[in-house]
Order: sequence, then structure tokens, then C-alpha cells
Amino acid sequence: VLNFIMNQPPALVFMDINLPDNDGRVLCQMIKQRLGDAAPPIVVMTAGGESYKKAAMAMGADDFISKPFKPSQILEKLEMFAPPTGKHDFWQLLD
Repeated sequence: VLNFIMNQPPALVFMDINLPDNDGRVLCQMIKQRLGDAAPPIVVMTAGGESYKKAAMAMGADDFISKPFKPSQILEKLEMFAPPTGKHDFWQLLD
């Protein structure tokens, strides 16, 4: 995952803290450190409460969504961090 993001940075990353092969906290920090200002916004999604939100923000996440979440919350984050510019194909899927 890290190599893909380093080679082809996406407009936005949604990730869980608890990943099957990696620690999401470490991955988030690595993305932010390696890409610096070019790092995509990272929205952490996990089943934790306020303490998880604080931890996510401390590790470099730009925002947080608590599970379970509504599809409208995902759209809200897309609009906030990756507004339609004509180059993001996912916006065409919503039309």
C-alpha cells in the first residue's frame, strides 16, 4: 500500500487504524513524513470513540470517521478534501 501511495499519490486516503498487514498509525505517519506537503489528506475510519479520534489526529490524520458510518459521511469527506476538479473519476460515478 505504501509503495502504491508513494508512486501514485491519490487525491484522498481512507484507512482504518487496524489493518490486516500493517499498523494504520505507522502507515499514516510514513505517508505524511515521506510525501510531506504533497501527502494526500488521510481520513481514518475506525470503531473507536473520542480517544481514537485524538490518536488519529496526533498521528497525522486530517479527519476521522467513527464506525459504523453513513454513506453521506464519506461523501462529505470527499467534498471536503477532494472536490470535483474534472480529474477525479469517482465524481463522475456519482452523476
